[in-house]
Amino acid sequence: MQLLQYLFLWFFLFVLGVSSYAQNSDAQYNPSISIFEKHQENTQFLNAKLTEIDSIIIVYESVFQLNKHGQLPIVKTQDLLVSIKKSFQNFTDFNSRRLVEIDKELTGNKPVMGSDIAYLHHSFKVYKKYFDTYKTIYKKVQLFKKKEKTKEVSKIALRIQLDQMSFFYKNYYSVIKNTQIRRVLNASDAVYSLKDNDFRKSIRSVLKRKNYTSIQKIIKKQLIKDSINTPLFFEIKNTKYSKSRIKKDKQKAQKFFRKDNNYQIGKFFTHYISGAIGNAAGMVRVRKGYLYKNDSIKNLIKTQLKPMDILAEKTGFALTDKMIPGYFGHIALWLGTEEQLKSEGLWDSPSIKPFQNRIKNGYCILESARDGTHLKTLEDFINVDELAIARIIAYTNLNKADKIALYQNALAQLGKEYDFNFDVETSDKLVCSELLYQVFGSIYWPTDKFLKRSTISPDNVLSLALYQNTPIELVYFIEAKNKKTFCTKTLDQLAINLGYKKQKNRYVKPDQQCKKESNSNKKKCERVYHELIYRE
Repeated sequence: MQLLQYLFLWFFLFVLGVSSYAQNSDAQYNPSISIFEKHQENTQFLNAKLTEIDSIIIVYESVFQLNKHGQLPIVKTQDLLVSIKKSFQNFTDFNSRRLVEIDKELTGNKPVMGSDIAYLHHSFKVYKKYFDTYKTIYKKVQLFKKKEKTKEVSKIALRIQLDQMSFFYKNYYSVIKNTQIRRVLNASDAVYSLKDNDFRKSIRSVLKRKNYTSIQKIIKKQLIKDSINTPLFFEIKNTKYSKSRIKKDKQKAQKFFRKDNNYQIGKFFTHYISGAIGNAAGMVRVRKGYLYKNDSIKNLIKTQLKPMDILAEKTGFALTDKMIPGYFGHIALWLGTEEQLKSEGLWDSPSIKPFQNRIKNGYCILESARDGTHLKTLEDFINVDELAIARIIAYTNLNKADKIALYQNALAQLGKEYDFNFDVETSDKLVCSELLYQVFGSIYWPTDKFLKRSTISPDNVLSLALYQNTPIELVYFIEAKNKKTFCTKTLDQLAINLGYKKQKNRYVKPDQQCKKESNSNKKKCERVYHELIYRE
């Protein structure tokens, strides 16, 4: 049995790694300012764009119906194309600036923030919607009666194809080379109806030879003059595809995506090997937790909890607790009871309404476990020996609309599979701590860097309570020595449990630094301590 535990421990250390990356800076955290504000503004803008596109589609559908009754919609179609191009350009101006910001933030091996992952997926969904709208109009233009296939109709088709190509370059061409952004954009996420390789397929579609030659054919056949005064138009008009910049850019993009193929193969094998080991280990528990089925303790814990609190647990009697590096083995999110949600005016919000019966029956905890992301009762959750509760300080200052949006994001994660790759930069699968990384995506969580991926553990989440100017605070920490002996623990004790040290009323992080000695291949190592300063 000891040999088996050793092998499990070795594998998880290999997967998770021990090389840490702390997101520190000298910035000050101001709890009176919503750390979720920027993310909410982005979300509102993107949702408004989706509504705008839907309106355009409805208008065009009615115009096309007129065409079936003998009326020519060419002028109307031209007007609608002006509208969609104006809307697309407005989105592009916003999106291109945001992508530049995200690109600049990813220096020094930093992971993509949870809110930026959400933005990349949400914005690509909007981008795809514009493209799909263009495709719909293009197909319907091709269905016009022969007598309607004038030079003006050809111009409409030409403008649609040119716009598709032009907006790709304006939005995404500059960030394809960024491996982190590219991989996030190319990953699936059910929340935004995205599938694996959607980004890659969209690039291939817009830069393919067929599009290029189709544009050339329209220009040549219809003898369209240089009325479309853009460099892209002139290049396609005067250059063969084999010598064009478009072909070179397509080849460059394909080269980047081929590199990602090896990464995906590695993820595939890690997911299934790690999953098999983790599921086997999860069945090994030598007893029940000391806090389990203790009504007085459960009621005490319940009085400490407020909506959107973080719960971290330790189960020393479970094999998985021995396998996972760190002190805490699992972490989850307290959604709140019926009474708490009603007091905040959230009970009848659209995101919570479908789960009212579940919450009434005590399923108030949102967690990601080996069987996926689901709801759980507090009674089942506290089958543990230790429980810590942390709170997002800024949550109480959020307005009702922001709280509703936060719950919508949290409950949208339900049903996602467990991420046996432990990669924070993917959102299609989640481990327990990655759930927090996505829900509270505007927080700079400490992470670990290993095997070219960023990971986050329950210890990483709780360690943020030790940082100066931290956005979270430790609310409650209880330990059961046995079924009858219980004690509460302090922030100082949490620091010791997590492997941190206190110096001059500040917590510091130990780090091993090694340098080669002069005229020798030997390394001299020493332990240094870094101050924990939250990066806003």
